Amino acid sequence: MTSQKIKKIQQLSFSVNNWSHLYSLQQAIQHNQQYSGQQLEISGQIRNHPLLQNSDTAVRIQFLQSRDIPEYPLDDSTNALPAPAILGSMLFRDNQLSSEIIVDQHVFEELRKNLME
Repeated sequence: MTSQKIKKIQQLSFSVNNWSHLYSLQQAIQHNQQYSGQQLEISGQIRNHPLLQNSDTAVRIQFLQSRDIPEYPLDDSTNALPAPAILGSMLFRDNQLSSEIIVDQHVFEELRKNLME
């Protein structure tokens, strides 16, 4: 007997936390050390969702820039044509959802531009 993973796609919406402002040189230096320009992070909170036992849950999605174009596996479990790509997985730990998504340089620059607007 084989076990089968049951996949259920959920749509989760959340508001993005306010931007952090760098008010001092020290904060700017710490910010620069933490973020090399090769990653973008979106964080926020999902409120009162049944999938998360109706509790407020922190969410963090980190986009990592790659020099190469990543190959994303296709999700063949849906009946959609063409099959959607799986960009990443979300991990639920310590009441927080987190994910790391690898994107190529072109996609990364588009994300950066859209986040700055």
